[in-house]
Amino acid sequence: MNNTNYVSGINEGRLDKLALDLLGYIEKINNTLNQISEVVEDTKNYFDSSIANSYRNKYDLFKTNYNVVKKNLSSYSSDLTKVKFKYKGMATNLQTTINKEITKIDINGKW
Repeated sequence: MNNTNYVSGINEGRLDKLALDLLGYIEKINNTLNQISEVVEDTKNYFDSSIANSYRNKYDLFKTNYNVVKKNLSSYSSDLTKVKFKYKGMATNLQTTINKEITKIDINGKW
């Protein structure tokens, strides 16, 4: 019995879509953050004072978090894909074990 049409218990299509969506969000976030960075940088042209410099310095400190956010989203996307493959592997192993036990019953006529 070689049945590969088992119910996996997970919605692979939705997991794949979510993983891709997360990668898309990284791109959108990156574009938005780049635009913000340009605006902050442009303030040097018209906002020149100690307060302005403090503002830009604080922004530069905050900006270091951008990479953390992008890395985390990328990691979440990767983890979803790993979970899907791990779950599929477990389901396949379970199906194989069940099929072996059924074959034993068929051959021996008893459990």
